Amino acid sequence: MNKFEVACREWLKGCSCSSKDNQEECKECTKAFHNALRNVVEREVAPTDVRSLFNSYKKYIKLLEDEIVEIKHIAHEHGWKTTRFEAGKILRKEIKQLEKRIS
Repeated sequence: MNKFEVACREWLKGCSCSSKDNQEECKECTKAFHNALRNVVEREVAPTDVRSLFNSYKKYIKLLEDEIVEIKHIAHEHGWKTTRFEAGKILRKEIKQLEKRIS
């Protein structure tokens, strides 16, 4: 059993402050669970792994963008209009902020 599984099992045991299936009711237990997970992630994931994952996601997103550019003219001719433009702007802004933090 890895450290992540241990943290999850401990949290799922619950405590006397919450009902059996509602561990999230106890703020102290939930906070301890989040801290345990944060510790696992900080110890188990190297910063270079995070950068590599981020760069791989950026490459994949670029691939998807290129594909959309190829088909957008055909889609537009058939009446397609995006409903996700504003959400995309917000997410791109978040990505740029995260990229600055991990660089």
